[in-house]
Parts: sequence; C-alpha cells; structure tokens
Amino acid sequence: MIPILCTLLMIVIVIAGVVKKFHPVTVFFAVSLVSLAIWSLVTGQSAVGDATTGNIFLDIFEYAYSIIQTQISGTMLICASIFGYVGFMNKIGASQSFTALLAKPLTNIKQPYILLGLLIFLESFLKLVIPSAASLVALLFAILYPIFSRLGCSGASIASAFVLGTCITWGPADAGVALTVSLSGVEMDLSQFFLSYQFIACVCEMLAMAVVFILLSIYYDKKQGVSKAVLTEEQIKKQQESLNIDVPKYYFIMPLFPLILILLFSGKIFPITLSTVAVVLISICLADIIHLIHNRKNFKKTLNDINAALVELGGFLGRMGFLVVGGALFAGVIGKIGGMTMLVEVLNGLGGGVVVLAILGVIVGIAVVACTGSYTANLNIFVPFLVSVANVTGADPLALAQLGNMACGLGSGLTPVSATMLFVTGECKVDFPIVLKRNILPILAAAATGIVVTFLLHVL
Repeated sequence: MIPILCTLLMIVIVIAGVVKKFHPVTVFFAVSLVSLAIWSLVTGQSAVGDATTGNIFLDIFEYAYSIIQTQISGTMLICASIFGYVGFMNKIGASQSFTALLAKPLTNIKQPYILLGLLIFLESFLKLVIPSAASLVALLFAILYPIFSRLGCSGASIASAFVLGTCITWGPADAGVALTVSLSGVEMDLSQFFLSYQFIACVCEMLAMAVVFILLSIYYDKKQGVSKAVLTEEQIKKQQESLNIDVPKYYFIMPLFPLILILLFSGKIFPITLSTVAVVLISICLADIIHLIHNRKNFKKTLNDINAALVELGGFLGRMGFLVVGGALFAGVIGKIGGMTMLVEVLNGLGGGVVVLAILGVIVGIAVVACTGSYTANLNIFVPFLVSVANVTGADPLALAQLGNMACGLGSGLTPVSATMLFVTGECKVDFPIVLKRNILPILAAAATGIVVTFLLHVL
C-alpha cells in the first residue's frame, strides 16, 4: 500500500506543479530525484543495482545520467532531427507551398459544415509532416478563414474545427509518438508503430470526431443564433500572401521526404531498414540539392539555409527535449517504486479488468491534460499507467500505450492554455467556454472510437 500512496503522491505533486506554472522539467527532475533518494534510503538498494559507486546517494545521479544518456541518443535525437527538418522546410518556403497546395481544393466546396469537417481531416494528415500544431494552424488559418467566413460559418464553429484538427497525435514525425514508444518498454520502429497501431485507429477517430462535430455545429448554430465570422481587410491580404508562395510548385514534395523514406525503408517495402535520423539526414541532402539547383546563382546563401535546421534542432532541445528526459526519469523512478503496478493489480482485483482500466486511464488522461495544458508532460504519467495495465492483464503494451498517447492528444483540445487554443479563439473572437462546450462530445466520440478499434485489432 505504501508504494501506491508514494506513487500517487508523486503524480499529484507533478500535476500540481504544472498547474501552478512551475517549469515541467524542473518539477520532473525535482520530484524524481527526491523520491529516488527516499526510496534508496528506505530500501537500502542502489538505483543502479550492481553498478553502484559504493554510495547509494551518489548512485542516484549515476542513474539520472544513464537516463539522460539513453534519451539523448534515442528519443531526443529522433525528435530533434525531425523538428530540425521542419525548420529547414519553413526557411525555404516548402512547408508553406505544401500547405497552400493541399488547402486550395477546399476552396471549391460550398457546403460550410462539410468543409469544416474536412478541415479536421486535412489538419490531422498535415500533422504527419508538420508536427507542430501551432505552426500548422497558423499556416492554414490565413488561407482558410476567409473562405469559411464568406460561406457564412460562425466564428465558434471555425474555432472548434481548427482546434479539433490538432488533437490527433500520430505519425513517425511526432515527438509524442516517439516518447510513447519509448515509454512502452517495447523496441519498435516508429514507422512500424504508426502502420500497425495508429493508422486505422486514428483515421476512425477522425471520422467519428468530424461526424459528431458537424452535427453539433449545425445544432448549436441554429439554437444559439451565433454570429457569422467577420472578415477583415488584413485577413484578406494574409490569404493572398499565403496562396502566392514565391517558390517553385515542386517544392511541395520536400516536406514529404522524411515520411516517404520512413515508410519505404521500414522493412515492408524495401528489404532495408533505416533509422529515423538517417532518413532525416538523407531528406536534408535531397531537399538541399533541389534547393541549390533552383538557386544556383546564390550558392553560398542557399547552402547556408541548412542552418535553419540546426537552429530549430537546438530550439527543440531547449523547449521540449529535456522535458522528455525529465519525464523518462520520472517514469523510471515510478517503475522502481512499483506503486503503479501494484495500483493496477489492486484495481484489476476489484473486477476492473483491462477494458475498465483502459477506459479509466483514457478519461482521466483527457481530463488532466485539459486542466494542465501539457500533452508531452502527461504522456509520462498515463502511458506508464496503461502499460502497467497491459503488463498485469497480459494485453499488448504497445496497444495500450497508444491509448495513453491518444488520451493526452485529445485532452489538448479541451485546454484553455494551449498556443493553438489561444491563437484560434483570439483570431475568431470567440470565448474559450464556447469552444470547450462544442469540443467535448467530438473528443469523447473520438476517444470511444479509438478504444473500440484498438481493442478489436490488438487486445480482444
């Protein structure tokens, strides 16, 4: 019972720290190191086992070093390389070209609610190559908002659709997916995880979310008599600028290079398997060759554009990288204490079962992310919980890890403090409670669909 109470106390302190706006990295490291020190003192065991330095308290820092070393050479390096490539694409205008090209067909659709429903699919699929939700929304908003407003869509419906489209967290380019696989304790290539555990389930989640969203939007707009979105001259100007990208049209293919190569060299199509970092390096070389050929008269400046990848890579390490490390350290300490597994065993013994525990984990995960606003930080709590459920009940740990990832992603659509929510509600001039009310049912529909599909494919 004591390990369970200690584990719950650690989780409560972390959540409280995030809510109180302490830096998540500081919270994870502080709680982990203090808890590990107490565990070592009480049990007399070394955190590093037989590799002890001879002092259990010094061993705490050796254990932390081992976690940092593993994460930097693994999850952090993968995520940083992907974000670096995205930074390079933004620098040369390829991301803007890709987004504008995919958004243009939507301009031919004249049914406003169908158009907003398709936006959820468009955003979700664009996240496969532009993993930053805030950046993606900023790119799409300038192009599509004027179209929605001309069709008579309400500001509330537009805001809701834009936020919902960022809630599906999937694909080998997503940092959260890399962290999820790492926390599952199972070694699997990200492309394989995407194809086997995410693709079908996530597409079904999008469909459920879009259908419920469309029906609710029609109902709320008629019931509440909400005003139509207002279009300003500045927004018209931004749309024209976003659609007129000053780069060759074929640049649109560049953001797809990593995704294409990851799938080609996953071992399923070609009998060669490449690491994600190797794929990103190849993608940078291919993209820069094309970029250099087009800008051959300005060779030096064009070659130096690659520096944007290094800048974004470093930016990722500063923004999120050590959050991944801190979370991994926290998850490791929880594993040593053993409270999470004991808690799952107790709940399972009370008649919970894998289905009930999975539903409980998903619901609580959505709620906690909605309150704290942190998708990545909460992965380190709910993925280990659901993996423990899998280990105790004999279910597939990767399948339940994906449910943890899904829950944290969906919860980001209900938080008032995300960059996406703040941007969209500000631009649409809509209060957060209105968007929250409209998003709850579509998100719950997506969660229920994800659970059912995942269980049918991988658990039952």
